[in-house]
Amino acid sequence: MKSSLCCFLILFFMLFVGVGKIQAAKLIIDPPTGTYAVGQQFQSKITLDTEEAATAGVDVLLKYNPAILKITNVQNGEIFSQYISQKIDNDKGSLSLSGIVALDDAKGYTGNGTFATVVFEGIAVGAASVDFDFSPGVRSDSNVAAMSSVDDSLSSASGANYSIIAAQSKGGLTEATPTALPKSGVIEDTLKLVGSGLSLILLSLLFLL
Repeated sequence: MKSSLCCFLILFFMLFVGVGKIQAAKLIIDPPTGTYAVGQQFQSKITLDTEEAATAGVDVLLKYNPAILKITNVQNGEIFSQYISQKIDNDKGSLSLSGIVALDDAKGYTGNGTFATVVFEGIAVGAASVDFDFSPGVRSDSNVAAMSSVDDSLSSASGANYSIIAAQSKGGLTEATPTALPKSGVIEDTLKLVGSGLSLILLSLLFLL
């Protein structure tokens, strides 16, 4: 399994560093909430906070409802030099992603940064959670490997809850029907009738005289 291999590589790399104090690292999905329409794509950032402890690598396993959401793209972050595994399964609703520092990097990564950006798309109406597969002490799920120890330093993993609503229909503007204009020639016909009437009046006056 790729995930197990990634964990092994991270732990193997850790054998070359000394033992020290482990601080609690955190994984967070940002934004934690949001409302989006069916067919709309949106980004969710996976943020790593090492809590000032140097980190050698990260394994992330995400779970989501494949009946409501699908992943269309995953963009690697810049906090690690190598992203060695990425697997998207929209049938089961899962994402696995691993990143490690370079083998010649003795300092590791320290700080708060974006591990990856996941692009979701709503495919059906409903409430959908995006959660890390994480249990403290378990190395086959989401974990953070500290530079100072082979132990998992991940203490918490905060997921997200999204609402997918129906797509808004495009409303059309009702066009007003223009008032019908008089047909060409109506005014001319009226003038002809008036002219004919005046001619008859003049002829009648001539006969009377």
